[in-house]
Amino acid sequence: MVPPLLVRAHQVVARAGGTMYTSDLANALGVPTQQLGTELVKILRAVGVNRPKNGSVSPVRGMPSRTGFKSETLTTGIATYRVRAELAAV
Repeated sequence: MVPPLLVRAHQVVARAGGTMYTSDLANALGVPTQQLGTELVKILRAVGVNRPKNGSVSPVRGMPSRTGFKSETLTTGIATYRVRAELAAV
């Protein structure tokens, strides 16, 4: 089963253009920033997904890089959870 937090985070990041700082994503989800970052990274690592550049993102060219998430990374996490669920059902 795909963790609900991962699905919600992906929806928000995708609607925001594909890249968000952790603090902005946490604010959109109503979750403390530290808690969100810790939980999402833990969820992704549980299926072997790591964020490129140690999670450093820039939502818009020219903006500073800070920790955050890309929709592509979250999509990979969701897909990996789904594949694992399918394999477990066999």
